[in-house]
Amino acid sequence: MYGTEGDVGRALEAFLAEGGAKREDVFVASKAWDCLKAGNVTAGVEASLRALRVDYLDLYLLHAPFLLDDGRGLSDRQIAAKVMAAWGELEALVDAGKSQAHAEASALSLSLTLTPKARSAPSASATSERRTWRCSAAARASRPR
Repeated sequence: MYGTEGDVGRALEAFLAEGGAKREDVFVASKAWDCLKAGNVTAGVEASLRALRVDYLDLYLLHAPFLLDDGRGLSDRQIAAKVMAAWGELEALVDAGKSQAHAEASALSLSLTLTPKARSAPSASATSERRTWRCSAAARASRPR
């Protein structure tokens, strides 16, 4: 997302090789940017693992607000469904041992909390005051009726 994972991965690999610490002593996190397209969360984790040169992430964040181009022309309910599909990908990655925990960044907590389809709640929340109408609308659309 920020173009730093390759550099961080090389530095982390060197640090661990020098005996600076064990992998389990270093907390490694990354973030999915484009979570509205099917498969992007899984592909993002795989790319992060390669770039960071690790076998698993300690935390993977689902980023929002999303790229608005991906949400153009979609109803609030369709966006909420895509967010839940992305969250399902995160849950599967935890099950596969590729990430130890999953969380949301910026504005997903409302939609995840209000949607009964999520099997697990976020492990953490990295919030921001930058809210978009799409995130709020998706949260409203995900409420059980």
